[in-house]
Amino acid sequence: YPAPVTELSFWYKFVSGGIGSTFKIEKKSNGIWSEIDIIEFVNSAQTASYSFTKDENITAFRFTYHKEKGNFALDNVSVTYGGTKPEYIVLSGSIGNRRYPF
Repeated sequence: YPAPVTELSFWYKFVSGGIGSTFKIEKKSNGIWSEIDIIEFVNSAQTASYSFTKDENITAFRFTYHKEKGNFALDNVSVTYGGTKPEYIVLSGSIGNRRYPF
């Protein structure tokens, strides 16, 4: 991400009998990967959320599913990053002969 992440959330479900399976979440902070959490098999849909400080300088996440048996579903991944004011990618620009000011 172009600015430090302050929140991560997602929905997950171990689909079918996944006893022994795990889902690992990692963060990249200052260029170094470290573990946030390891979620073990649960027989129901769940949501997870994590908060971070800007000082942690988190810029990426990595998700790893270790399968003993069964399947895994991941959805609605949401990440909050940056400051409190809007950040614009383009203030004004042109495409071909057309100009699209923002």
